[in-house]
Amino acid sequence: MIDREGIPIKFDFHRHGYYLTEKVVDFPLLQISEGEVVSLFVAQRAMAQYRGTPFEQPLRLACEKLVEGLKGEFSVAWGDLDAAISFRNIETHPVDIVIFKDLSAAIRESREVAFDYRKLGATGFEKRRLRPYHLTCVNYQWYILGHDVIRNKERTFVLGRMQCLRVLNSTFSRPNGFSVDKFLKGSFGVFTGDKPVGVRIWFDAFAARLVKERIWHHSQEIIQRPNDEIELTLKLTSTVEIARWILSWGCHARALAPEELVESITNSLSGMKACTPTRLLLQSKNERRRGHPLTFANPTWLGCDAFSGLSIARRDACMHTCEVVEGRAMTYRFKQSSAHVWT
Repeated sequence: MIDREGIPIKFDFHRHGYYLTEKVVDFPLLQISEGEVVSLFVAQRAMAQYRGTPFEQPLRLACEKLVEGLKGEFSVAWGDLDAAISFRNIETHPVDIVIFKDLSAAIRESREVAFDYRKLGATGFEKRRLRPYHLTCVNYQWYILGHDVIRNKERTFVLGRMQCLRVLNSTFSRPNGFSVDKFLKGSFGVFTGDKPVGVRIWFDAFAARLVKERIWHHSQEIIQRPNDEIELTLKLTSTVEIARWILSWGCHARALAPEELVESITNSLSGMKACTPTRLLLQSKNERRRGHPLTFANPTWLGCDAFSGLSIARRDACMHTCEVVEGRAMTYRFKQSSAHVWT
């Protein structure tokens, strides 16, 4: 400490220990590099997933204390870092702190809980009784994993859909072989099933580059196809979440297998078409090549992908007849009663 920190200490042979020979005002609590300080800042910025939980305040205070203890050691432009580093994600409904605390206590004490739960698609709440095993945050949404006593099966519940939670006196023993990693191994998020199935998805050249930049699932394999296209294969036990993911890619992706996934996406597209209030009347591809116009009825809502096949000049001419609609990202509405766009 004398050589590294310059602390004025001396050994006392009678007391068999060191003591300070003079008053020290700024005592260094820990050694940390500037790179580690920046990493600490990034970690603090990434704590959004704990917002609304009992972990939020202790984590924030811990980070602030560490940073406070380093004042004078480094000259870090925190304002510049704040402008350079940020995290953006979909905001979720704040978790009820009381429910979160009670579930945490029930897990630690291995006690059953009872609550009212409203699952997706249900019109009302239903009674549930659970042996809670684990709390997890997936895609900024908090879930509780456990054994549903009434249905006698492992289930996953969203904390934001629970109410009237009660911690019961009855206790249980958590299975020795339970592991959250094993429990969610075959899911694309949190939905799980019994038997793993092979999922195959085609992506065009545009989406292929984006898909290859990330690890979407531990089982993924990418097969290169002609024209820079790819085929993504995965092993999943549920296709619920992967179906929504494929739909989010629009015309850049297509499900190839299994058949139940292809059918699910086909039904979703049919439902979307049925919900469309107006029709976008497009001639066949061959007719467009011969110079036939694209006809749009009024009022027509048009996504940006509909313009992707137009030349730049003609696309600009088309845009002059449209207006951007607030609340609909990259969506346009024709101002005229009808419009003709030549391709």
